Amino acid sequence: MRSWLLTLLLCGVAQGADFYVATNGNDSAAGTLAAPFKTLEKARSTIQGLNGTIGSQAYNVYILGGYYRNIANPSFYLHSYDSGSPANPITYQAMTNADVHVAGSLLVTNWVALANADGLARIPASAHSHVYQADLSAWPAFIAVTAYGTQIGDSFVHQNELFWNGTPMTVAQY
Repeated sequence: MRSWLLTLLLCGVAQGADFYVATNGNDSAAGTLAAPFKTLEKARSTIQGLNGTIGSQAYNVYILGGYYRNIANPSFYLHSYDSGSPANPITYQAMTNADVHVAGSLLVTNWVALANADGLARIPASAHSHVYQADLSAWPAFIAVTAYGTQIGDSFVHQNELFWNGTPMTVAQY
């Protein structure tokens, strides 16, 4: 199912308008290289707000290096109308030589050693110093509600995942 479309082009700059996004940007800014937007959502909504011009000229969104975590809206969607036209596409691309990461994830930093007696009783004593926990109760509601996913038919949707140094981990399920 195509819920969004991302067009990446490695070609020269086309005629039209250019917008810039940076992790240290501001969504109240102009979206220029000197005053970039902070979020991809703002770049998208700015282009969508240019009534009557989509398809009549090309738009480029240049993304400066960094990690972009799209959690304000758990799903950042680009629809078919967000791609412009064949003659005048809307492109989202990393700046030349920029290391760009786009993720719909949260960075969990409040890890503490497991101290719960009931939890410690469930694991071998030799593993106690290697087990950590993080309280997610202060995080956005969609994290708490869908912590282990919601089953629909034979599949799960909204299932959260845990990665440590880029490696998928098993989330405790007791």
